[in-house]
Order: sequence, then structure tokens, then C-alpha cells
Amino acid sequence: MATKLEKTLKREISVAGQAYIITLSPEELLITLKGHRKGKSLRWKDLIGDEAALATALNASLGIFEKQQATSAKKGGARKNAKPRGQAHGRRGS
Repeated sequence: MATKLEKTLKREISVAGQAYIITLSPEELLITLKGHRKGKSLRWKDLIGDEAALATALNASLGIFEKQQATSAKKGGARKNAKPRGQAHGRRGS
């Protein structure tokens, strides 16, 4: 006998070396990149309902994680024109 899903359940998975957080709730399935707040959600009634709506929702979601990964890569890189630590404002350390 299966346990009824009454509360939110979170689990981490790794797909192709990238970590994702899967959140199951009584209302929806949510997939986000680990460390991010926004992700792709799919309501259970949409998942179980019309197959055409499901295919549309899945196809629309394909690019969301690629965009988030590209944004993360840009934020994690070194800043342009960054000064080495200890040399701020043109002063040299002694």
C-alpha cells in the first residue's frame, strides 16, 4: 500500500553531472537547479489530464534550465577589471 502525499517532499537528483532539487507536493511537481529559487512546475492535474497539454508544457520547459545554467556560469566567473585584494583605491599594502 502506498503512502498518501500530504506534505511537501524534497529530494536531490543528479542528471548529467548537474544537481537538481525535485519537490513533490499535493498540488504540483517542481524541478529547480540546486541553489536556485525558480524552476519549472507542473500541476498534477495537467500531468494526468490531456496529453497535448502535457507535451506543450514539457516542450516549453526544455530551455529553462539551460538559461539558468548560462546565467550561473556568468555570475560565477571573475569580474572584469577586478583589482587584486589589498590594492583597493590605488594604495599599496606595506
